[in-house]
Amino acid sequence: MKWFMLILLAASALAPSSPECGEKKAETHRHPDLPIEFKTFEGWHSVPRPGDEETFEMASPGGEVHVMVWYTSTEQDAARYLMKMADMKGLKLEEGAGPDRVRTTHHDMVFYEIPGTLLAVIDNGSSRNHPAENALYIVQISCPREGYVGRDGLIRGILDTVRITGVGGP
Repeated sequence: MKWFMLILLAASALAPSSPECGEKKAETHRHPDLPIEFKTFEGWHSVPRPGDEETFEMASPGGEVHVMVWYTSTEQDAARYLMKMADMKGLKLEEGAGPDRVRTTHHDMVFYEIPGTLLAVIDNGSSRNHPAENALYIVQISCPREGYVGRDGLIRGILDTVRITGVGGP
């Protein structure tokens, strides 16, 4: 059901309809070192991450919605890595819940969505530097839990615009 909602909302989610976008135009944000990009609206700003320069983070004009993207290589598949990340971030999932799989405009991915956080993993083949490992791109989109309803379409719409522009990973 979640994947169906994602696809239905994705087409209209980046239409100006929430406080974060108003009448602003969509713009593309690219990770400075990795072949990954996504769209939000003009006015979003980069969030410095001293000591964690591998993670690229953008925030909405009011700072309520954040998008973070990063890369890892691991022997784990995307679903297992997603479960590990959800646990590390303390996301409370329903008993026995597995990740949802969805085909967005650009990629197949696995994701968890709970109010306030959407965490997704995209498998992008084998790592070039570690051929026995999977190249995984991670996307986290978050906002205050109490403000999630009303922003969920924007969040899913941003996820739908994530695009890997190269094969494999570093």
